[in-house]
Amino acid sequence: MRPMNGSPYLVLLARRTTPVLFATLLLGTVGCPESDELLVANDALFGPLDAWIGPDFSSKSDAKKPPDTPGGDDVPPGKCSGDSDCPTPSDIATCRAMGCDQSTGKCVEKAAQDGAQCDDDNACTVTLCKAGVCAVMENLNCDDGKPCTSDVCDKTAGCKSVPQTGTPCDDGDPTTLGDVCQEGVCKPGQQLGPLGSDTNPAKGCAEILAGKASTGSKAYWLKNAAGQAYQAFCDMESFGGGWTRVANVRSDTGVCAYAPGMGTAADVITDGASSGILTLAGVAEAIPFTDRQVMVVLRSADGKSTGTYLFRSTNAGFTWSAIAQGTVNASNVATYAVECSRTNGSTWEKLKNLTGGYAKCLLGGDFDGTNYSVLLGHGATKSGTFAQDAKCASSGTAVGLYSGVLGGHFWNTRGWIYIR
Repeated sequence: MRPMNGSPYLVLLARRTTPVLFATLLLGTVGCPESDELLVANDALFGPLDAWIGPDFSSKSDAKKPPDTPGGDDVPPGKCSGDSDCPTPSDIATCRAMGCDQSTGKCVEKAAQDGAQCDDDNACTVTLCKAGVCAVMENLNCDDGKPCTSDVCDKTAGCKSVPQTGTPCDDGDPTTLGDVCQEGVCKPGQQLGPLGSDTNPAKGCAEILAGKASTGSKAYWLKNAAGQAYQAFCDMESFGGGWTRVANVRSDTGVCAYAPGMGTAADVITDGASSGILTLAGVAEAIPFTDRQVMVVLRSADGKSTGTYLFRSTNAGFTWSAIAQGTVNASNVATYAVECSRTNGSTWEKLKNLTGGYAKCLLGGDFDGTNYSVLLGHGATKSGTFAQDAKCASSGTAVGLYSGVLGGHFWNTRGWIYIR
């Protein structure tokens, strides 16, 4: 008797186990079959069971294990070879990504590449991924460049420009004063005269030239540090123009320092008998020295020009204030990298320091060991100090300018001094 012979459960058992294990189970259950009997599997019977139970889970060729890495079903475990094998899910955190761990061959979460775009939900910031987080690179610049708008940034809407009314502004026209904002537009205020006039004084002659208000070399109105107007002479033609005259040096007295000033503003403008130097404090110091250049025009007794020296330096310490007070002087011009042209600007030569008595002069120096440039304030060669005192004023023959090589190396030379 064979109680389970032909039973679908035995057939299923046969298909689901190894031959040895099946035989052992069968013998223990039904005993040995007769030698002429065979257990025949009926495919028609097995088909529905296979459909219900599923394929043979002992077969590796048919099995499909669930993924055990974050890479997804299309990346077999231990098989990724690069980041492209590891898709990044849509719900991953900002600035995070999936990548391949080459040491294990598994897909793992890691920081996104630095510089990748990200959003911190703030319209006022510029953000990029950095070290796995969304980092603020800079705040959004909302300045629209208009003087009559208040520019702000809203975290949701971004930049906003709010029109202003009543705020002071500058309409860019130097001939108007008191410009004011009206509904976001800069409206001109009081109409003034041209730049350089008594109602519209300039800071210096170069400003008048740049503002296209020049009407030739003559006296214009400038303003001192306090905003008070005074007249000064402007050379608008020589070497590009825009030169402001700061001194009219005559042969009437010794000069050891230009800072205290001398005479009146009219003495600087006119070719009178007395020396005139603009006072440094509040006046000459307020004249822009943008180009860091000084021009000295030598003049003969009959008022004719006998030569022009140009000085320049890119050293930040080379200012008219430093020259007028004696900080920059003939003993240290090389230290300040001062250059001088005695050829109307066609050739520039580096000045060497002077030694001995000539070292006690203001601006000036040695060209080649034999020829000197013009020397300013050489009254100090007699007094010994850069102080405009009684000793300096009575320094005898050390008055006016020392003409240098262009003027035949004469003391007591007249000249005009300009800055730009």
